[in-house]
Amino acid sequence: DLSNIDAARNTLAEVYTQIISDLNTAKAKLPATASTGRISSFAASALLAKVYLAKFQSGGNDADATQAISEAGNVIANGGFSLAADYSSLFNPLAPTPESIFEVVYDAQNFNRLAQYYYSRDYSGRYEIAPTPGLISSFDPADIRLTASLNYDGSLKPYGRKYNDIAGGTDRVFVMRLAEMYLVRAEALAYSNGDISAIQADINAIRSRAGLANTIAATIPDLKLAVETECRHEFAFEGHRWSDLVRTGRATVLLGIDPKYTLFPIPLSEVQTNRLMAQNPGY
Repeated sequence: DLSNIDAARNTLAEVYTQIISDLNTAKAKLPATASTGRISSFAASALLAKVYLAKFQSGGNDADATQAISEAGNVIANGGFSLAADYSSLFNPLAPTPESIFEVVYDAQNFNRLAQYYYSRDYSGRYEIAPTPGLISSFDPADIRLTASLNYDGSLKPYGRKYNDIAGGTDRVFVMRLAEMYLVRAEALAYSNGDISAIQADINAIRSRAGLANTIAATIPDLKLAVETECRHEFAFEGHRWSDLVRTGRATVLLGIDPKYTLFPIPLSEVQTNRLMAQNPGY
């Protein structure tokens, strides 16, 4: 209706309320056991855990942290998922994995080009995304995720190797996998001053699969950083790092950016056509 096309944005609280309502509806309607090519109610529960964690970090309400802990714990305990024994097997599109909660499946007719963007030009890639020296040096040399996540070409240029089907584009893309639920729960516990041994146990579940000893972090500040580091290594090249740093308020410090850049600007076309739309601060 052209007489009613202007719309002011909803509040942050209203947006979270709608997302949580939608996911709870999905959780109630989806089956507990997924059929081939479908998701179960635990995918909705996993998304709820992530939403409650983000809501907690933005508002500081411990009730949201409790909900994030509960939803992540539900997926871990009751979802029927398990951590893949071999980390590198997660990125073999032909090998089913017990860790996948929700993934996008590609084939020759419905392909992606992730490998092309990550692989070096020596290997027919475009090399538009490359690991930084800081990322590489941050890994423990004993961490099996280091060699599973990146490699070096003939010119000794590092490149991400989680996506490797340049010709077919069939690489699987995880939306969520079980490892994330351990780290979501650990983050919610750490930032709400939860039980230190419980936080350590979740971190160690991830470190153990990576071939590493238990974490030495034993205080809440150190455990926050330990969770951040595990997320960086566990999900390298999987698209988590930016949202993790924005959520915890660490992006401006670690990336040296103005706080306004942690929120995208409203497109000019939207601002010009919607008289009630206010631009985000700083733009």
